[in-house]
Amino acid sequence: MLGLRKGVEGSEVLLACSFFCCIVAAWLMYQPALDGPFILDDIENLGVMKAGVEDIESVKRYLETGNAGPLGRPVAKLSFLIDDNAWPSSPESFKRTSLYFHLLTGIVLFAALRLLLRNLVARSKSEWLALLVMAFFLLHPIQVSTTMYVVQRMTVLSGLFVLVGVFFHVYLRTKYSELRPRELAFLTISLGVWGGLSILSKESGALLPVFILVVEATILSGLRGGRLFSFWFYVCLVLPTLVLLFYIFYWPNWVGSYLHRDFTLLERVSTQPVALVDYLRVIFSMRSFGLGLYHDDFTVYSSIWHWKPFLALSFIFSSIGLSVCYRKKYPLVCFGVLWFFGGHLLESTLLPLEMYFEHRNYIPIVGPILVFSYFLCCWFPKAVPKLSAIGMVMLFWFLLVVSFSLHGTAKNWSDKNIMVSVWASEHPYSARAKMAYAHLLAVVKQPELALDVLDELYRMRPSDLSVPVMSQDIACFFDLPRRYDFNDLASRVTEHNLSNALRVAVKQHIDTFLDTPCKRDAVAFHALMESILRIGKIEYKKNVQALFKVLNGNLYQKEGNYKRAYAIYSEVNEQFETVGSALRLSGLCLEAKDFNCAIAHLRFAEERNSARSKYNSSYTKEEFSEKYRLIGALRLLEAQRAL
Repeated sequence: MLGLRKGVEGSEVLLACSFFCCIVAAWLMYQPALDGPFILDDIENLGVMKAGVEDIESVKRYLETGNAGPLGRPVAKLSFLIDDNAWPSSPESFKRTSLYFHLLTGIVLFAALRLLLRNLVARSKSEWLALLVMAFFLLHPIQVSTTMYVVQRMTVLSGLFVLVGVFFHVYLRTKYSELRPRELAFLTISLGVWGGLSILSKESGALLPVFILVVEATILSGLRGGRLFSFWFYVCLVLPTLVLLFYIFYWPNWVGSYLHRDFTLLERVSTQPVALVDYLRVIFSMRSFGLGLYHDDFTVYSSIWHWKPFLALSFIFSSIGLSVCYRKKYPLVCFGVLWFFGGHLLESTLLPLEMYFEHRNYIPIVGPILVFSYFLCCWFPKAVPKLSAIGMVMLFWFLLVVSFSLHGTAKNWSDKNIMVSVWASEHPYSARAKMAYAHLLAVVKQPELALDVLDELYRMRPSDLSVPVMSQDIACFFDLPRRYDFNDLASRVTEHNLSNALRVAVKQHIDTFLDTPCKRDAVAFHALMESILRIGKIEYKKNVQALFKVLNGNLYQKEGNYKRAYAIYSEVNEQFETVGSALRLSGLCLEAKDFNCAIAHLRFAEERNSARSKYNSSYTKEEFSEKYRLIGALRLLEAQRAL
């Protein structure tokens, strides 16, 4: 007995040391990426802290502003205040905190799997299997674009709360053989609290009942909980899952939303099966090549009858169907399959989201790596006992490969120049990657090369108007011969498609336009701006029309043509009676020294700001008082000058 106890204690010590080593290894492998910059949506979402977040009112204003999903994601946004309460800021502290949350998520995953897997395999094996899954979860290079992209802390926190919810559910289910009202109340509270926190971090947290349902249908299917639990099971797990499925797959909800996308509902439905299969390829290959944020080069399919979507869809339906049928006979494998596809229900089906994003695999990845680890750690040694040592060597080799792959990816994320260059070389057909690379070349004073890159891209993507606009911007800034003509582009504008990159390119050009020799072509540029309103699909997008009108008005205002700018801003104000549109007019009038006009529009803005139920307000009474005082002071100063 003493020898057995010593053996058990020795195994536990080894497990604890291995656990510690996994955490330290993940921490060390991520270190290069902590030096990386803020990128893309980081600036838009964190920039709302520029006024400072120092009291209850400023916290409230901070939570109400920005572009953070339909629910505002307040839990995730509050977590950013751990690192700073003002903007601009240093990215290192934000990235380090996100890494802490990633490590914590891995620890919770280990705890949940440690409890869950005891129902299938011996305790000693379940603990090592849980540790192995945690190691792959923490070290897989696909997780870098979630962990080190600061704004994706929303995904990390949502995933963390989902796994905490799963842990408490498994703990209560395995602790009590029959669940009485008190235990069911605990289950309900746990589901509500952790599900709520997860949803308020990111809307994908609504999948918590789906994940728990997968657990119950597979690994815990042999446990009985009594009649009351059966009732709870259908009300709290099955019913929410059915409601969610109806919400997702009721396609009339989404048809109108696709007017804001470059692809149709049919194209998304045809492409997502291929994307899901590609996610599996990336997960199992463990390679860093091709990873990153730019995947607009992913092939879009227009029919499910194309051989790739058809085979991918057949594979997915077959996998799900077989897993449902054999969930009790092969619970662990079926769990892995259903967990992965269940985790993609929201973001990889009908919702009008981007076609491909790596962060969608943050929690779903647990399914494939659990199945992979089980085959190497448990099934292979049992099936081929004489070669069990080979299985252990293979496990060590895979962990080594995934660690070095993670470190290489983290080094790419350590510097924006490296990051952009690598993504451009690995995604030669990505417009976003190429435009980012062209911008980088311009920044490092190689404008001719930048223009060559954009020319090549325009040949590949002749429908992308943002490319020649960006080319004109670089040529103007460096006073180089321009390779495109605004009048020609305006006459051919209907040959182009609308894209978000066009807004960015136009705004960038307006910011520097009057400081370059190109300012003499202002009439032609205004003609292009007005012609953009004829691009296909824009007629259905009133907000996008307003955006380009405002940009055109901004240029008129910079030129000092206040009359034309006022006409454009007024048109937008009539279309969208918001606080911002009234303040825009007030600011223009103030710049034109029409103080009565400035006060009149400021009053409109204040009235709209007060109607908080109708308008999204982010201004306090003190801020409006300060604006009135500013107008009064400038009016007095102008009067004194007149004397």
